[in-house]
Amino acid sequence: MPVSQRVPIPSHLAEAKSLREMCAAADQLKRYDTPQALPVLGTLDRRAPGRASILVGFPFSTLLQTLVFLMVLAVVGLGWVVAYLAYGRLLAPIYQAQPGWLYASLIIAALTAIWLIAYNKRARRILAVDDRRGDVKLPAIWRGLLWLARQITRLAMIVTWLMGIAGLLLPVFIGLYVVWGWLRNLNTIVLGPFPPLEQYFGIEPFVRISPQIMVAAAGALAILLSIRVRSRSLLLIILWGTGAWAIYQRGDLDLIEMVFVLALALLWPIQVTHLLCWLLAWSCRHWRDRIEASVLGWALRDSLSAAFAQHRTRNRERINKDGRTAVCKNDLAFFVQERAGPVAFWWCPECQDDYSAYWGVKNVRGILDTAMIARYEQQDSILRINLRAWQEARGPLASPPLDEVVIGKLGDSHEVEMFITQYHTVQAQRKWPSLTRVPCVLSPDTNLDEHGRRQVQNNLRAA
Repeated sequence: MPVSQRVPIPSHLAEAKSLREMCAAADQLKRYDTPQALPVLGTLDRRAPGRASILVGFPFSTLLQTLVFLMVLAVVGLGWVVAYLAYGRLLAPIYQAQPGWLYASLIIAALTAIWLIAYNKRARRILAVDDRRGDVKLPAIWRGLLWLARQITRLAMIVTWLMGIAGLLLPVFIGLYVVWGWLRNLNTIVLGPFPPLEQYFGIEPFVRISPQIMVAAAGALAILLSIRVRSRSLLLIILWGTGAWAIYQRGDLDLIEMVFVLALALLWPIQVTHLLCWLLAWSCRHWRDRIEASVLGWALRDSLSAAFAQHRTRNRERINKDGRTAVCKNDLAFFVQERAGPVAFWWCPECQDDYSAYWGVKNVRGILDTAMIARYEQQDSILRINLRAWQEARGPLASPPLDEVVIGKLGDSHEVEMFITQYHTVQAQRKWPSLTRVPCVLSPDTNLDEHGRRQVQNNLRAA
């Protein structure tokens, strides 16, 4: 018989891949009234993470991400130490000579950092850390911890970005200061006259460009070019080159210190700052993913346990708590025991269903008697098979292996011989025992003739 289609199982349930899909599949399979849901649950059970792996894997993953986070912070801390020493040594003389110029530079640097963090799309995208709306319902304690982790990560990323900006702007400031020393003694440049200025705006028709304006314009342009990291920008190259030369000439730095300062200045252009921020964000996102995976994995285990328990109870009710003595009414086959995940269950090996069964069958008795009309009937623990119906059907009736044969009144003297012939025909196909091992009982009122008795003696075992 083909596999039962009484309650078909959708194929996509067995193909569920993600934890969320598997959890939904387990909840859906719990409601199916068929044992065919159990093998699918077994497939999901094999793919689902175990509770022990969740309990061990989550702390290990958390430790790994914490180590990555701390390593990045250590690198950032080292960068800030270099920046602090470099700024302290290089800007101290400028502060002593012209503190006002240094204050203006610090204001420009602060405004640059604020602009970059607030309005730069890439900065905002990275500093968002985790802009995905979580669709996993987490307990309040995990939501609180994730919120705290995001804020700490954002703070660490801002500090990292500021380190890159500080290293980037140091040579630019030094270069601007040197340029200011060259330009401050120049006379003011006068352009004009421009009559429309006086005619329409009522202001002086001459435009005067002082050295201060030229330096301020050069500084603003240099900062914009630095932020955009256009290595081809001639002005940026000039200012960086001037600043590096000034640092080397005036900073009293040895070669190793000079290398550190220049390396700090290159963190931003070669994307090292972006990489460090990405590592910080990855650590936070991956920890969030591990929390969600652990919560979903635990929920999946709960769903699988509930589904297995439901089907275990259902199967026990279908087999009347004794699968060894259950016989399928459709295929006349004894139930066999299978296993799916933690559950052992019973079903018909032919149709793989347990919906309709004879219960408590301990003996299968073949009956050759005109008094038996039904093809099959159960009397207590005995399942009676009407062997005379074999002659009426196109082929042998479905039957489990016969434990014994009872011969009563016959309608035809050849019925015994026909039964023996048909038994031998299907014995190998159905894997029945040899007929000589099947005991035969003759009823007191049997009308079996002498020839039939010899057939019985030669082919069956006397009871």
